[in-house]
Amino acid sequence: MAEFINRDDSLNEGRVKINKSIQDAEDAKVTAQDADEKADQALSNSESTQEQLDQVVIEGDSSVEAAQARVDTEGNIHQTLKERLDYEHSSVTSQLAETSKVVNVESFGAIGDGITDDGQALKEAHEYANEHKMKVEYGYDKDYYVGDVSLIPIQTSVNFNNCRIHIDDSFHNTHEVFSVIEDNPIIEVQPSHIATTITTNTRRIPELSGYGEAFVVIENNNKKIYRRRGYGQEHNQTDWFAIDNDGVLLNKTSFNFSSLTSVQVQPISRQFIKLENLHSINSGDTEGSTRILRGFKIKRSKVIIDNFEHGVEQNIPEANPSEGILFIERCCNILISNSLFTPRKHVGDGSYEIRTDLVADLTFFNVNGFTTSPDYWGILGGNRMKDFKVLNSKINRVDSHLGSHNITIENSKIGNGGLTLIGQGDLIVRNTEIHSDNLLSLRTDYGATWEGDIYFDGIKHFPDNEPSLFSWANYLDHDYGYDCYLGKNIVSIKNYELFNEGIPDLPYIFNITLHNESERQHDYLMADRFEFVNVKTHANGFMVAR
Repeated sequence: MAEFINRDDSLNEGRVKINKSIQDAEDAKVTAQDADEKADQALSNSESTQEQLDQVVIEGDSSVEAAQARVDTEGNIHQTLKERLDYEHSSVTSQLAETSKVVNVESFGAIGDGITDDGQALKEAHEYANEHKMKVEYGYDKDYYVGDVSLIPIQTSVNFNNCRIHIDDSFHNTHEVFSVIEDNPIIEVQPSHIATTITTNTRRIPELSGYGEAFVVIENNNKKIYRRRGYGQEHNQTDWFAIDNDGVLLNKTSFNFSSLTSVQVQPISRQFIKLENLHSINSGDTEGSTRILRGFKIKRSKVIIDNFEHGVEQNIPEANPSEGILFIERCCNILISNSLFTPRKHVGDGSYEIRTDLVADLTFFNVNGFTTSPDYWGILGGNRMKDFKVLNSKINRVDSHLGSHNITIENSKIGNGGLTLIGQGDLIVRNTEIHSDNLLSLRTDYGATWEGDIYFDGIKHFPDNEPSLFSWANYLDHDYGYDCYLGKNIVSIKNYELFNEGIPDLPYIFNITLHNESERQHDYLMADRFEFVNVKTHANGFMVAR
């Protein structure tokens, strides 16, 4: 009991007694709280015990242990022990999936000995990974033989772990082995819903808002373009671009459309996926004229391909022409980096390592597929590329059959195949070596046209013979489906050096021929201005035109 303060206590003695009383009160409060907590715990234990006792007799099992086993660690009561085990197994499986997010192909039966056909096991592994949104891993440094399989779907990132995939070209040679695809299907939009007139100045299509980020392909099958001379080929007027959720175009349009007959909207997945650390090898042992497609078809936007190497076991001229180990179409935001490709031996028809069609924002960075030998075809057979960049790379050809829009090449080396292009927009080549006879060859079969500005700066040019800056022909009496251009506002050549020692032929600036044997079908228009600054040769001078 605390002491009372007496009448004759001093002030200090009274202070001591008061403080002692306060301390005693605090100690009592703590003791009371401890008692409450113990009482609550006792009540909880009692209730838990009661729940377990309530389960003592269930379906004839009267053991206390059986009843306790039906109550999980969270106090949830399950009707049977199996129900609790199933519940906790599902929970643990889900947690592990969330934690790892990785599927190993060997868990689905892939052997990786280079002999067993692992194709079906790989397909099942990727199908499972796609369904559960999990990454895929291959066995480190293993050899997977792929024969009787095609269309292995990829929707998630893959680490090939420096394995080698041996692709047998004798199976299913008109279908890709791997198909990199979007999560969502294409949406067909009725052309009549698009009130906006599409022109080269269109920056927004309000009717396409609300689809999220998407890749769009529009078409007018009433107008034919890219009417290839000598081949009888023609194509519907088509444009392609990415849009944001407000219908704002992320790539410029290339054509003016009088009408639309098709509008396709492909929603773009939110996340990038990455395919990395693979050495792919095709057998190359089939002969004939049929084009084969035994590689990866990329039909998904936002894909990074890194540390990818491709070889061919039998790289012979008699082999079937190849559509490429990579065929990239109808997508955008694709990066190929730190990768090595093998130029194909010359065949009667074009044989490629990489093919494209209707692609936007494609970038090569540190890509190697270089040769100066005329015995090899170009690694790139390009069609309809928009905002295409080649950076810090060595490739033997940059080619565009059907027109591309905006091409940039910087700090690179271009081999014997050279630059063979048609298209629109800006063509920019900087700090680059060109190892072909011509600095630029616009494709004669498609009208030798570049409707846009052309810039070359910091160029070292190494021809074999008969060098020219610009070399092609145009047939004015052929209807290509459009007027043809050599530049639009400006063609600029700066800091150009021609290494032509030992070549007796005088180099031409313009080695261009215009043919007109019948009724004229189109105009051939030249840029408003040409400029040549610091242009020099190592032998002879320049002839202006042939």
